[in-house]
This record gives sequence, structure tokens and C-alpha cells, in this order.
Amino acid sequence: MRWHTPAAAYQLISVGWLRRILGGDLPTRDVRWIPPFGTVVEVGAGAGFYTDHLARHLGDKGQLTAVDPDPGAVLKLQARGGFEAVCARGESLPFSSDSVDTVFYSYSLEEFDNPDAGLAEAARVLRPGGQLVLFLWRVNYLGYRKIMKSKALGDFQQVKGKWGVQNTRLVFAFTGAKTLSCHHRPATSARAITPYDR
Repeated sequence: MRWHTPAAAYQLISVGWLRRILGGDLPTRDVRWIPPFGTVVEVGAGAGFYTDHLARHLGDKGQLTAVDPDPGAVLKLQARGGFEAVCARGESLPFSSDSVDTVFYSYSLEEFDNPDAGLAEAARVLRPGGQLVLFLWRVNYLGYRKIMKSKALGDFQQVKGKWGVQNTRLVFAFTGAKTLSCHHRPATSARAITPYDR
């Protein structure tokens, strides 16, 4: 049985000081993992721990859509403004194929019943050369291992990563192959691909 964070817990786990203690999360710094331009989809936005910061990070150079399966969370996100918020599951995103520049899973992919379906959906909506950004909660070890061994990552090339005690942050470039084969391979030069990260 896969762990799912109850919707009622979103507000608690979005408390800034608690997130910094548990995982070293600092939204103003962490959003720099996402390119500051283009069409960005945050999957599993929950209570919006990263959402407002991500919208400011993008400014007028990008368009942010926050996605969450919980209608109550989406209503609260919509009330904040500054970005679009839609109610949908990460395994069935409401976007056309090849229409998104960055898909960002903020500690949500490991809670999917089928993470492979979520990764395949990211591959469907991403434009060739787009980026998949994963923030994974390593404490959920089984979910983390399943994602890292997923054949669906065959469409992606890892370009950057940071592994912490409690969490992992990874950036993958979408190759545009639209096939589900082979395993991901780290790139030799992440800096050439992600110059926006400082």
C-alpha cells in the first residue's frame, strides 16, 4: 500500500520553519531549480508551499499552472491569484502533448499509485528539450526507489542532482524520443544545460 499525505495535512506540511527542519526546504532558493521562463506546471501543489515563490521566479517571462487532485486545495490556490490552478491528477494532466516547457513534481510523485504513469504523462506534455524537475522525499524509500528505477525515465537524461539525507532534487532534460525504453544516464555537463542555476 502506497502512502498518501491526507489533504487536511497540506497546511501543516507547508509551514516554512517545519519544512526547513525536515528537509532543508527554502522556497526562495529551491525555485531556482526551475528555469525562469516558459510554461511551467507544478504537479502536486497542495497548499502552495512553492507556488507563490515559483510565480514570482517566473515573473512575466513564464506562465505557471499549479495542479492538485484535491478540490479544496485548488480552490485555495485559485483565491491567491498570480497563476492558474487546476484540479487534476498527475497521471492525467489537462494539457496538450508537446505544450509544456517544465514539469515540476514537488514531493508528490512518490505518492502516486503509479509513478510510471506520472512520468509518462510528463513525457507526453513536455516539449522536446523541456525539463522534468523532481523533488523527492527520500524518507519514502520504496516510492523513491521505484521512481529511480522507472523505465519511464528512459525518455529523460539527468542533467543535475542534489542528494540530501531526507530529500533528493533532480533535473532531467526531455530527449523528445517519446519511447519508454532504457534507463537514464547522467549528462557530463549540467552547467551547460542549466545556466540559470546559481
